[in-house]
Amino acid sequence: MSQIIKNIYTQETFAEIAKLADELKYVSGKVTATGKVKDIKNNLQADLNCELGKNIVRLIRAPLYTSQNFNLAAAPAKITVPIIARYSEGMTYGFHCDAPLLNQGEIIRTDLSCTIFLNDDYEGGELEIKTEFGNVKIKGEVGDVLVYPSGTLHRVCPVTSGVRRVAVLWIQSRIRDLSQRNIIQDLSRAILQMDNDNDENGAYALVKKSYDNLVRKWTDI
Repeated sequence: MSQIIKNIYTQETFAEIAKLADELKYVSGKVTATGKVKDIKNNLQADLNCELGKNIVRLIRAPLYTSQNFNLAAAPAKITVPIIARYSEGMTYGFHCDAPLLNQGEIIRTDLSCTIFLNDDYEGGELEIKTEFGNVKIKGEVGDVLVYPSGTLHRVCPVTSGVRRVAVLWIQSRIRDLSQRNIIQDLSRAILQMDNDNDENGAYALVKKSYDNLVRKWTDI
């Protein structure tokens, strides 16, 4: 299940992220591709091994950990260093499944993929995800954060005009299983709603008990 989360970043923070992204040096995205992926990956990626890169990484990751909606959707235990990617006219990234493990000084299991849309003034370039109900194409607005399971086949459709700019990162969730994570998210939202309601029948305590026990049962430490 994919989710778009809005309003994670303040306007000031996002403006700084976009500014830094434009100042970074870009190289071919094929340098981080392996095997046949090199044949289907046609984009540019920023070199983050500089002071500008360290700043943009900090600006992107810090608000994710403190966002209530992001934590409900992802239950993040670890978040990777992002990739900043650009797609100019004609560039694309064919259907692929993200690597199950990434080594960024420590091994991170990729339960969820995350695309942060840095702009929306381009044509084409939709993120297309294969689902059991058919293919879904998603084009986020500026500042939107899209979270979706890393195990899905997905692609970036060819950009037909303009330049697509995104940050992409991966998440190891405390709740590894997708269906379990969805149950925990639903219960979390129910508890937040019940906080604002009268609880004459003690329903809140029972729902919170179920939530706590399922988190205890399913959480990876």
